[in-house]
Amino acid sequence: MKTCKRNSAAYTLCLHVWTKSQEVTPFAWIRINQSMHEAVMLAITSGMRFGLTDFNRFFDSFRAGYWIGCSHEMFYKAAVEAGNMTACHAYEHWQERKPFIIEDKRVFVGHRFEWDGKKVKCSSIKQEYIIACAYKLVQSKNKHWTEKLVKRYRIARTDVSFVKKAAKQAAAALAPLQAAA
Repeated sequence: MKTCKRNSAAYTLCLHVWTKSQEVTPFAWIRINQSMHEAVMLAITSGMRFGLTDFNRFFDSFRAGYWIGCSHEMFYKAAVEAGNMTACHAYEHWQERKPFIIEDKRVFVGHRFEWDGKKVKCSSIKQEYIIACAYKLVQSKNKHWTEKLVKRYRIARTDVSFVKKAAKQAAAALAPLQAAA
């Protein structure tokens, strides 16, 4: 994806919110911060186009450090779930990381998938690995159900590549058998 000289639709929306908000209400940073956060989520979920450097530009132009939040992975989750690949690419560019693709889907924090024969949930993403945890449901003394950690996996990019290659080889080996049936 190349960077263009014009502002993307997502950046334009955020610029509009930044410059036009609170024209008829008293100024409050909490209001502008929440509005900016919601504007980015709206741009993602409505399918607006993002420029590759938009997340970086949010920091330069709109003081994003105050409103993007420590749980900024929610933007990536929303982009993946909405299928907004331009937002995915912009987020990945900002985080300086390549996507992890497992079961033909981008992995985000909270994503559930199967690994090592267990259902796991991604709890964090780093440059070269993800952390995914397997849980089991347990009932506490007060009858509430909670998830208890069974196993924590550190899944490196090389592990993902190995599993993909093995799956392709298995599919190739089964293809003649399925064609004969």
